[in-house]
Amino acid sequence: MNADDRKLAPHVDPAWAEAMLIELRLQGVAGSDIGAALSEVESHCAEAGVSARESFGDPVEYARSLGLPVDPRQETAAIGRTVGPLVLQVGGMLALLAALRGRDTGQVPIHVGDVVGFVTFLAVTALLVLASGRVLRALVTKPIVALAALTGVMGLLFIPAALRSELGQVPLWPVVVVGALLLLGGVALSWATDRGEPADPVASPLPGATGTRARASSWIPLRLLVPAATVVMGAVILLLG
Repeated sequence: MNADDRKLAPHVDPAWAEAMLIELRLQGVAGSDIGAALSEVESHCAEAGVSARESFGDPVEYARSLGLPVDPRQETAAIGRTVGPLVLQVGGMLALLAALRGRDTGQVPIHVGDVVGFVTFLAVTALLVLASGRVLRALVTKPIVALAALTGVMGLLFIPAALRSELGQVPLWPVVVVGALLLLGGVALSWATDRGEPADPVASPLPGATGTRARASSWIPLRLLVPAATVVMGAVILLLG
C-alpha cells in the first residue's frame, strides 16, 4: 500500500487496508469503487474509534462480501482486445524470421515446427486471457509456484523448433510483405486502441480529495518490444548463418 493510498485511510491498519485493496484489485474492481469502499471503512473507524478488523473482520472476506462490479476494462473481452495486437506482432515476427531462411534461394521452407509453434503460442495466449484472473491471483498469492508454472508453459513454445520436417516452400517476398504488415499493423492497432492512458487510480469519492497518482504509462517501449526483438533475433540469425 503506497503513501497515496495510505492518505485515503489514515485510521485503518495499513496491513488490513492493503489486503482489502489487493483483493478488490484481483477481482477487477475499478479504482474509484475501491476508493469509495476504503473511504467507508476509514469513516467508520475514525468515528467509532475501533479497528477495521474489529468492525469488518477479515479484510479479504470483507472485500468479497461487498460484491462490487468488475471494471469493464478488466473483463475478458477487453483483455482480449489488448492482447490481440500482440498476437499480430508475434505472427509478423515469426514470418519475418522464417523469411530469412529463404534469403539465398528466394523460397522460404515452411517447417512443421513453424506451424506447431504458432498454434501453441495462440493456445497459450488464449489460456492466459481466459484465465487471467486466476493467473494474476496465483502470481500474488503463490508467486514462486506461479512463476515456475508459467515458465514451464512458455518453455513449450520452444519445443516445436525441433520439428524440422518441411511442409513445403513459398516465395520469399510474399512472406516478407505479410510479416511486415502483421508486425506494423499490430503496432498501429495497439496504438489506436490504447493511447497510453494512465493506470486506474484508487481515488476518494470526496470532492477535492486526492488518491493514488496515476503513473505514466510505458506504452512506447511495450509497443516496440516485439519489433525490437525481431531486429535482434534477425541479426543473430544472420550472424550465425
